[in-house]
Amino acid sequence: MVLPQFWAGLTLSYTRMRIGIIGAGAYGTAIVTQDSSTPLLRVVAVADISRDAAQGAYLKAGFDADTVAYAATATEAQMLIAQGKRIYTDHPQIVAGIADVDVVCESTGSAEASA
Repeated sequence: MVLPQFWAGLTLSYTRMRIGIIGAGAYGTAIVTQDSSTPLLRVVAVADISRDAAQGAYLKAGFDADTVAYAATATEAQMLIAQGKRIYTDHPQIVAGIADVDVVCESTGSAEASA
């Protein structure tokens, strides 16, 4: 069997994934709540057409308000993330342009909303 030989030579390294979420409804907020209990997950950006909903995803998940900041552009978001902040925005189109986002999770339920 080839599979055990493959795994024997494989070196695993684990990297914390920096997640950007588009859509701060029930599904998107549920992902944010997993951040504190999932060692390799760090939600760094939440976007929603409602600025209050985007910020609220962090607050509902138990994050302190002083650890999150609003960003209107990808450049501004990148700067805030580099300072250790998690960002929220009402401009979903910027999330894919943030260099410190490894994975974008579309949680609006409408692919057109995040395209």
